[in-house]
Amino acid sequence: MDRNCFVCNSRFPRNSSGRPLECPAQRLFFSIRTMKTIPHNARICFNCRNVYREWKSKNEAFRLIMEHFEEKSGSRERTLSHNSESMDSIIEISTTSSSTSSCHANKPSVEEPAVEIRFDRVAASHHQCCICRAVDPNSTSVISDEDRDLIFMRQHIFVPKGARCCAKHLENKRLSYESFKNLIIYDNELISFTSDEIKSLLLKYQSALESEKQIHFEQSSSLTDTDYYNLIGLTKPQFDKLISFISDSNIIHQSANRSVRTAIGLLLCKLRLGLSNHVLSSLFQMNNKKVVSRAIDSARKALMANFVPKNVGFHHIDRDTIIKNHTTTIAKELIGGGRDVAIVVADGTYLYVQKSRNNIFQRRSFSIHKHRSLLKPMTIVSTTGYIISVLGPFLSDSTNNDANILKHVFFNNMEDVLNWFEEEDKLVVDRGFRDCLNMMNRLGIEVAMPSFLNGKKQFDVGDANRSRLVTKVRWIVESVNGRLKQFKFFNQTIQNSLIPHLKDYLLITCAIINYFKEALIKSKPEDRELAASMLALVNKRNEVQDMILEKNLLSKTVWKKIDSSNYLNFPMLSEEELREITFGVFQIKRARSYAEEHILTTDLSSTVINYELQTCTKIPNLIKVRMQSVHSRRKSYESTIHHSKDEIKGWYCTCPDGAKVVGCCSHIASVIWYLAYERFQSEERPKPSGTYISLVDDSIVLSDFYDSSEADDSDDDTNDNEH
Repeated sequence: MDRNCFVCNSRFPRNSSGRPLECPAQRLFFSIRTMKTIPHNARICFNCRNVYREWKSKNEAFRLIMEHFEEKSGSRERTLSHNSESMDSIIEISTTSSSTSSCHANKPSVEEPAVEIRFDRVAASHHQCCICRAVDPNSTSVISDEDRDLIFMRQHIFVPKGARCCAKHLENKRLSYESFKNLIIYDNELISFTSDEIKSLLLKYQSALESEKQIHFEQSSSLTDTDYYNLIGLTKPQFDKLISFISDSNIIHQSANRSVRTAIGLLLCKLRLGLSNHVLSSLFQMNNKKVVSRAIDSARKALMANFVPKNVGFHHIDRDTIIKNHTTTIAKELIGGGRDVAIVVADGTYLYVQKSRNNIFQRRSFSIHKHRSLLKPMTIVSTTGYIISVLGPFLSDSTNNDANILKHVFFNNMEDVLNWFEEEDKLVVDRGFRDCLNMMNRLGIEVAMPSFLNGKKQFDVGDANRSRLVTKVRWIVESVNGRLKQFKFFNQTIQNSLIPHLKDYLLITCAIINYFKEALIKSKPEDRELAASMLALVNKRNEVQDMILEKNLLSKTVWKKIDSSNYLNFPMLSEEELREITFGVFQIKRARSYAEEHILTTDLSSTVINYELQTCTKIPNLIKVRMQSVHSRRKSYESTIHHSKDEIKGWYCTCPDGAKVVGCCSHIASVIWYLAYERFQSEERPKPSGTYISLVDDSIVLSDFYDSSEADDSDDDTNDNEH
């Protein structure tokens, strides 16, 4: 007798001779699994028997089929186990798979054992949709055999041959994902299965299991919209739309491992998740990283040829379109003076790269400012966040600062930029572009830039107010760069081997953002009134600052410390009223951080908070709070606020930006936010970030043992000297 297991060929233990394969269902299962004809005296080990049991427990529908099959075939079991020719006719493996439609017969053959299993089924009508039950014989299509098999295997719902559905439920002649979820059960009835039908279904299960991919962009039902967005940053309809741009392109050659959808999906996964080609080959079940690399390269070329030129670059959109469709009311009023001129915002961003073996490239790509190797793209956007163009990337040494990069763009007329701009157009930039002001003025382009301190400790009121008008518009380019870094490929260290294609990846990502993402900001009806309010304050003096100087309120003797819980004369404000003071949301978002540091707790709803402030003994309703600088432990600023019982009259802070009256600094905003809003909130809103510092070791904290040792040593030395 053979001492080895027929299935796994493992040796039986000495005290065991294995289990005989007499059950027809088991013989059928292992015959399909091993692709062998099972002899009548075959035996299996305990582990293989458990594999069969586990498979039955995980496949409820086929467990019922197998049990019925065993019951109906009980009378023939002895004959089947001793008649190999009869057994071979039942379990002969067919290498050609057939659809479920061919094995679902109306009446089983008398010569074959058959079982009846109760299943849910949909309607089978030539005039009615089995999904939505609509009656329209002219617009229905027969459900494909592949979809019938998929529905049966995944949802255990039987779809009769000839069942029809509306054309709206199909995508590329296959059922959509939503249609799979919306099937309407028509009846629950007994359905007959012959042994051949069961064998065919088992083969289909095996084939589906072996061919199942972890990430599959080919079948519309394999991934949900959420899966699409998490993997590639686009929803399924958006991905389908992107594919339509290159569906007629012959750049991507179809093969077993490379279709248009798979190639584009690979590229977007790499950009969105920042994964290496090794990891992508595992996720997509491809042979090696070279297959992935070739697919990504073909997808890059196809998108650069058919999609990018239509969606990014100065050539793809004209100046008038930017003025009409991509300029906010706030920018038009604050920067453009209400005129129809092009207003664009420019700024550089950073893409970190590896250190290079080449000394010249390493030296010229090393940023003294960031102390890292990086490259700098120049992003030029509209005031709504629409990306007009992204130029570069450029090197990052001292000769490639923002001003020199912009000079290079205009001197070399990159993308015909000189013909795009017209005189009196506006360019909004930060202080890093100061060296290109003269060039831009000679070209007739007016530059809006924040003011400089020029050796002073604080901006005067006028400069601070005008700078606030610029920052109210300029923030949009920072948000665009942040949106770009949501594609993790650009937010991590990029391999130097990818630098030849880095510009293409930037353009592809920006084109996708332009086409599929909504504008970061849209004009609202109240924006014109908001802009008018800001402009009305530009030339106004800071009355609280003047009051402090005139009445000599810098002396400590005129201030008295109190607890905020005893100070009830401060007005109560809503979040909307707070935004009217700050003219934005950034300062309000920062308010909690300053307040938590001031009271040394993250639980701002506690009843035992000691929010320390000072009141003026000379002038009523004038308070002062000392706020710690967020950047330096050695610096703190005095934030002074004048108020009545119903409103905030004015403010002044000693920080560099604290004299402005067009909005306020973050220190002033934090004091007003806490005293006028947060302390009246009953709902607890703890922030977990406040506990992080206690979870990390601090080398400054010394143990008691160390301190006492130092003290003892010092005392001993002193005593020795005295003796």
